[in-house]
Amino acid sequence: MDKRKRVSLTINQKLQVINQLESGVSVSRICEQFGIRKQTVSDIKKNKDKLNKFSLMCDVDTKTKPRKRMKLARETSLEEALFKWYVQQRSCGAAVRAVELKSAAIKLANLMNIISFKASEGWLWRFRKRHGIINKRNYEGEDESDVLNAPKDEIEPFRQKLIQQINNEMLLQSQIYNADETGLLWRALPENTQAFRYETLTTGKKIGKERISALLCANADGSHKLTPVIVGKSRKPRAIKDIMNSLPVSYYNSRKAGFTANTIFKNWFFNEFIPAVRKFQEKKLEIPPDDVKCLLLLHNSLAHPSENVLRSEDDKFICMFFPKNTTSMIQPMDQGIILATKRIYRRKFLDEVMVLEDEENTRVQRTLENLKNYNLKSTIFNFAAAWKEVKVETIKNGWANLFDDRDTDIDLEGLEAPDFCTAVLNNIGEEVAEEDMLHWLEIDEGDPGYRIMTENETANEEKIVDNELESEDSEKDETSPKVKLSTIRSHLDDIITFIDDSSDKEMQPFYAHFRNFRELIIKKQQTSKGHTKLDYF
Repeated sequence: MDKRKRVSLTINQKLQVINQLESGVSVSRICEQFGIRKQTVSDIKKNKDKLNKFSLMCDVDTKTKPRKRMKLARETSLEEALFKWYVQQRSCGAAVRAVELKSAAIKLANLMNIISFKASEGWLWRFRKRHGIINKRNYEGEDESDVLNAPKDEIEPFRQKLIQQINNEMLLQSQIYNADETGLLWRALPENTQAFRYETLTTGKKIGKERISALLCANADGSHKLTPVIVGKSRKPRAIKDIMNSLPVSYYNSRKAGFTANTIFKNWFFNEFIPAVRKFQEKKLEIPPDDVKCLLLLHNSLAHPSENVLRSEDDKFICMFFPKNTTSMIQPMDQGIILATKRIYRRKFLDEVMVLEDEENTRVQRTLENLKNYNLKSTIFNFAAAWKEVKVETIKNGWANLFDDRDTDIDLEGLEAPDFCTAVLNNIGEEVAEEDMLHWLEIDEGDPGYRIMTENETANEEKIVDNELESEDSEKDETSPKVKLSTIRSHLDDIITFIDDSSDKEMQPFYAHFRNFRELIIKKQQTSKGHTKLDYF
């Protein structure tokens, strides 16, 4: 039985195989030279005409990123024209957002008579990834669209190094992980909505600018999604201080609500990541404890300690860093996984704050009221639920470019800008321009999840006292007054009656839960009244 490892030849190597076959070299000698099977040689021979035609259309001898598949952009001429336009705009210092890219692509497609082209967000995302275009956000939060000067010649050597590491350690895909941080503006509204304009006119704190940082981590086959990590400013925020031990996320804090290398990330790696992965491999994969091992892939970041630090004592849990400035192209979490999580979160956010009201003239006020009541607790539970809803296929696809050197497919069904525009229209009766909605969906794209600090801030990071970290606790509570127990009980009565009268089978399982909750409220009512003293009589 032939036990050769599967080898994936480049287009150029396949052309060499064809040339040697035509020169009379034996199939056995070719198999030995390239480390391939006879069937592979036969398949290459069958595709001779396609390979020769593709080599005339594309540069297959490039050393920076050798081609392995005969795949072109669907509209190559449009792709080239749009990228030329983009480079010209950037060379003039013009900011090019997603909206401008889509608009230019549509105009160019019309001028080039490309009728079938559709500037979907999936197409836009793939175009950006192919050319290393990201939205960078500076410290003040201003957007700057730029081409990432990625050292592409380092990607293929890293890929080969990774494959060699996997083979040497005999790692399963379920034992290879990637983690990445991102910033999140958790209470921002789409611009040019009535509620947004009203909120920006009010004095005081702009609640739409509040941000946290989040970390997501999963393995290559999508079988293990770790508990998400959230970093806020306050050590014990008012909204969650009573449930800190029962949150669906791991909560940390830092002065600028960003990840730090020597405290947060290091603690997460040793106290959460390693135990969680060990438990998963022993319980779910049924791997013997002595055979448990793991490789965590990370990007070079100020929020990450060095590879030597991020290593278990038994060397079974190790890290490998991507080459600098290549993560937007090959880091799995950046290939649509974080994007999908944020889109699902924002859908949940809109569902919660933009509630349809009977009276049209009260919709904006009610939306703003819901927005002010929307706190860190709501954010944490919605973000955790969003991460839970991310599909296994989305995670698997995120690793495609790293492992197989192929374009990543991303499923944004129901999560594109027009879908959100429709949701706003249906909920509060407002029309929002697609470009405004797209800008909102990308408002924190490029936020790395850590903040660049001055020398003084860096030196004092470890010396911040608790009262500074708890500044959020001392702020005036912006939420509305507490609802009376009698009001809650009245609403529960209505809900129970509604479920009882409903024939919807999906609602029936909640009947017992609401009855139990009402019973708890009744007990609270009785306790709050206290016992009447005998002296009263």
